[in-house]
Amino acid sequence: MPRVLLTALLPALFVSGLAAQTMPFEMTKPGLDVGIVVTSLEKAKHFYGDILGLKPAPSATLPLAGGGELVRYTSGGTEIKLRTFDKTPPQMETGIMGASGIRLITLFVKDTDSMVKRIVAAGLPAPDFVAPEKASYKYGFVSDPDGNQIEILSFKTEGAADLYDRFQIGLTVTDAEKTREFYTTILGLKERAPQPLPIAPGALEYFTTAGSTTIKFWSPKGDRPLRTGAIGAALGIRYFTFLVKDVDATYEALKARGVKVTSAPRDLTPTVRIMLIADPDGNTIEFATRK
Repeated sequence: MPRVLLTALLPALFVSGLAAQTMPFEMTKPGLDVGIVVTSLEKAKHFYGDILGLKPAPSATLPLAGGGELVRYTSGGTEIKLRTFDKTPPQMETGIMGASGIRLITLFVKDTDSMVKRIVAAGLPAPDFVAPEKASYKYGFVSDPDGNQIEILSFKTEGAADLYDRFQIGLTVTDAEKTREFYTTILGLKERAPQPLPIAPGALEYFTTAGSTTIKFWSPKGDRPLRTGAIGAALGIRYFTFLVKDVDATYEALKARGVKVTSAPRDLTPTVRIMLIADPDGNTIEFATRK
């Protein structure tokens, strides 16, 4: 199982030499949400709810316009949105390095022993936890029913009160510098110092933060298919969401910074207004305002 360098305890250092930018929008939620397109909602609910032990959001399973259903689970300050389509999208390559796109989510877990017991009882391989020398944390990996990679991170000490409210999203990208410029200079996210990527000699892992969520990315050598684009184009981790104060103002501000807008602001429901943009690889990023 690939071992991706963790960001949780890295010093909050900013890389020198980059022009400082502020976010051109105001977040109304401390963390980002993430959307996963699944083959079977029942299997996904069993995995994320019963096995991983995530808390379901208050609302029940929601029917979606155009077909399919959605159910939400919470991990700290993040909602994991599981959704289906009437016609199941094609399966993409599995594994963190199997393709370029959104390839990993990281959960911060307090009681890993109970989680591992549930994983093994379900007939799944137990995570092979790694505890770096002199570090206060350990991490391991498990796959969901569609092969999406879930990183499980835990600490030996309790740490800060909001430690387990954190969340991470991992991207395999085609050009690390273009991705870095997009998330720092264009979106104005804070940056932490890059670190060597252990599984890919010569490659670096980059980190940007939006509230309690870290977006981390890497670009190892070698050819990989690009599996990004429309949310319903494939199964897997397909998009993540910023909740913002004013999606229309965000639209104007991001257009002024040259962002590729793939869906202009529109009302998703009577109470939710959204827009979609794409990062340099075409990963979908949603901005949403709750009226």
